[in-house]
Order: sequence, then C-alpha cells, then structure tokens
Amino acid sequence: MSSVRTKLPHGVSKALDDAAGGLRTFTEGEWATFNGMSENWRASDRGRFIADWLDSLEEVSEALDECRDSADC
Repeated sequence: MSSVRTKLPHGVSKALDDAAGGLRTFTEGEWATFNGMSENWRASDRGRFIADWLDSLEEVSEALDECRDSADC
C-alpha cells in the first residue's frame, strides 16, 4: 500500500503562489480605487457589493496560501 503525498509538486505550489499573489495585487489596486471613491458611493448598494466582492477575493487569496502551506508540512 502506498502513502498519501503530503508535499505538493513544485509546479502546483508555484501555481498557488502565482494565483494568490496575482489576486492579492489585483485586490490591493481595486481597494485603492474603491477608497478613492466618495463616501456616498462606498455606502451605496453598488459600493457595498464591490466591498463584499473584494473581501471575498481576499479570502480566496488567503485560502490559496493556506492550502499551499498546509500541504508542505
């Protein structure tokens, strides 16, 4: 019987790094744009929708990092 691998292949680990990093860069730029909008716009339905979406993207980026890190123990 073979054992389950607990280390991700280098290519998969790199892909997770690239995806998480790209997503982080994107969301940082979008947060900067968001924060430059008027307070009224940010409080609008559209503004709250965008803020929730950006929060979700940050969670995905963090989950990608956790996935990579947990497998490389």
